[in-house]
Amino acid sequence: MPWVNGNWVNESSVDPMAGFHTNMWGATEPAIGSGTFGGIATNMSAPVGTPNQSGLFSSFLQGKNQDGSSYGGYGQAGLGLLQGVGSMYMGMKQYGLAKDQLAFGKEQFNKNYAAQRTTTNTALEDRQAARVAANPGAYQSVGDYMNKNRIN
Repeated sequence: MPWVNGNWVNESSVDPMAGFHTNMWGATEPAIGSGTFGGIATNMSAPVGTPNQSGLFSSFLQGKNQDGSSYGGYGQAGLGLLQGVGSMYMGMKQYGLAKDQLAFGKEQFNKNYAAQRTTTNTALEDRQAARVAANPGAYQSVGDYMNKNRIN
């Protein structure tokens, strides 16, 4: 006779679906907290001491509940853990690549900006030199003009 809710009960009066619920797709699955540990039911609403059909190591990828339905075994949990670690590793690699790409982009921007600054300053200086050469008294000197308008 199993012990249920503080009472010894006749096995014929035990609900075989205790500890199971119907999910949103209509399938029956174990309730939270149910499963096996060494062949002993860990389902708190199932009769204590009722053995399950699979033991601790008898099923690696899939285990069986008392009613014959299956659940994910220890192998699936291990594979999920391995997948999580692999995803974390790939995320760190992608982070490193993104940092490298940002540094490269900043370097290219700085080189392009320096080249454009030099080109613009040269064009400003040449234009002011041409103005001064055409009419020396009408324009400020090239040095004064560049001190005022130079791109730094």
